[in-house]
Amino acid sequence: TGSLKITTGGSLNIKNGSGTDVTAYGTLEYAGGTFTQAASATMTIGATTGMYIHSIPSATLSLPKFSWSTNSTCSITGLNNSSPITATNMNQNFQKFIWDNPNQLAIVNIDDNAFKVIRTLTVGSSANNNLCISSTGTHTNSIAAVTITGGTLTGFSGTSDGTLTMSTLTITNGTFIGNNSSGTTAINNTSTITLNANGHYIASNNTGTVTAIVNNINLNSNGKITLINNANSGNVTFNFASTNRSLVLKDTSNLLLENVSSASGVAVINISSAFTCSST
Repeated sequence: TGSLKITTGGSLNIKNGSGTDVTAYGTLEYAGGTFTQAASATMTIGATTGMYIHSIPSATLSLPKFSWSTNSTCSITGLNNSSPITATNMNQNFQKFIWDNPNQLAIVNIDDNAFKVIRTLTVGSSANNNLCISSTGTHTNSIAAVTITGGTLTGFSGTSDGTLTMSTLTITNGTFIGNNSSGTTAINNTSTITLNANGHYIASNNTGTVTAIVNNINLNSNGKITLINNANSGNVTFNFASTNRSLVLKDTSNLLLENVSSASGVAVINISSAFTCSST
């Protein structure tokens, strides 16, 4: 499991041969120089130990196209964009996807129905990390698990609408915004939401409407859920699943239906039967 790093002055040109043209069982890093891939060339990041790191300092993002083996990793670390951009070649089935760009100054949008994370999407600890799944059009995306350790992950912004499905969502010192758009959106969590210190879940931050389905929620010290965050936020319907669901609030955690008394939207929490709510 060796490594190959492309640096300033270096060049790697992948041409189309027979079968898979490149398989990386170790680390392949693009840090500078040029990295080109012929249209029909195929590359694979190997299972478990395989990793691709996109660390080249850049205000744009165009990923090479890979096949991602089980437990392989894609890490994006070099962005320094000062205005919003839309990434390209995001139509891949990533396994582990790491977003860690401390020099990022503006949001990056994915805007691709084929973007999928099979295992974990991690947003790094810098507050500058700012990633949006959908900013325009209608998109349906799924992510197995999301971990936010700083910065912001947004489901929908601009005029976009659609559905985002996640399993677990764990936030510490960061923010998840479900809907920052004027569209109609669905945010579904099929497993547990855990909000640790300074972790913030915002359902609606714009005029669009939000329908959310949640299961178990654990709000630890200083964790916070806000359904309607500002005066122009649209309606939010927060539905707990019909079985195996709970809400646990600890210490100084908070669940707010509305963050401002003048909000035009209406927040509704729907609970059916056999629901457990506890505060410790």
